[in-house]
Amino acid sequence: MAPLVSLLLFAGLSPVFAADSFPLVASIERVGRVEIRGNSFLSRGKPVKSGVVAPSRVPALGAWLVWSSELSEKSKNPPVLRLLTPKGPQALSADWSGWKESAGWVYAAAADVTDLLSEGFTILPPPADPVHVGDPVPYSHSGWALIRIEKPSGKRSLKRRVRLYLGPEVLPPAELYSVPLDDTGVLSEVGVIGGHGMPGNAAGNLLNGLPITGGRDWSGAAGERWDASLVAVSAKVPYQLEFDPLLQWIVPVAVVTVSSESKE
Repeated sequence: MAPLVSLLLFAGLSPVFAADSFPLVASIERVGRVEIRGNSFLSRGKPVKSGVVAPSRVPALGAWLVWSSELSEKSKNPPVLRLLTPKGPQALSADWSGWKESAGWVYAAAADVTDLLSEGFTILPPPADPVHVGDPVPYSHSGWALIRIEKPSGKRSLKRRVRLYLGPEVLPPAELYSVPLDDTGVLSEVGVIGGHGMPGNAAGNLLNGLPITGGRDWSGAAGERWDASLVAVSAKVPYQLEFDPLLQWIVPVAVVTVSSESKE
């Protein structure tokens, strides 16, 4: 461990590293309710579990599907996601993507799936490689998350916007990683999607230096080594999101913000 890192840890602090891999990739204005749901493709340490998105009874203004896993080698594009729809199999290519070197290569991928919501679909596990040979679970993570955006339901909703920032990042223990959010107005909700979180760890997400959920982050709450949540907050610009891995590795994949020009 480097002397500077050791000194900061002894003082109860973590070094802060600025973000360089979470660009804003998508945004929708004048939105209603936003929800995030997802799950891990891992089952008992292997990427074999499918995901199911039920048909939506409420018309959606938009929907983004995020997926991520770790591969032994980087390719030009991330793996396509294989879907089973009522009309037959479909290959979903990423509209936006990013890569980060790890023990192998972690990718983050996202696509607009608004047109698929009304009938629903099943998500088959994407390729993932057992990069961490010798570990109890050689797969660091593999999972998906759906960001569903409803149409505005009143005057208050007309002022709301939702934004998607796409990674990924691979964070070792004892590093505090900051993500300046390119937004204006009042932040009302923050969503974090990512992998490798395990129960019993105290890793967390912070907004302007304050914990968002009281230590329930990065615990595999959305399935084995996968987290996908949307949390209510209240903050005015400037605001900054921070990831604190503490004693475990974490893999932030995407960030979602919901904000408005006036306080709701």
